Amino acid sequence: MGVIVLHCFCNWNYHFAGCVFSQCRAAYMQHHQAHYATLDLDQGPIIEQDVIQVSHRDQVKAFVRKGQILERTVLVRALQAHLDNRVIVNDNKCVVFGD
Repeated sequence: MGVIVLHCFCNWNYHFAGCVFSQCRAAYMQHHQAHYATLDLDQGPIIEQDVIQVSHRDQVKAFVRKGQILERTVLVRALQAHLDNRVIVNDNKCVVFGD
């Protein structure tokens, strides 16, 4: 059996349906996801993901704190699902069953 590696990372996104960044105000999101790592590290099947909204008014400490909390939450959920055998990988996609 091979080694299972979970990778958790953060993205900073702006979201607004049909939004071109230079033409509209956007809601900024901090997005974290945990997935099985592959040779192309970020291309593995996603086990868990979540987002929080952040503001341009947030101080750097707030960005970091929010990110750490969300990253920890996502990683724990992914790890728990994996350890509970609630994840089925099929064709580079995951099916994660509830508790």
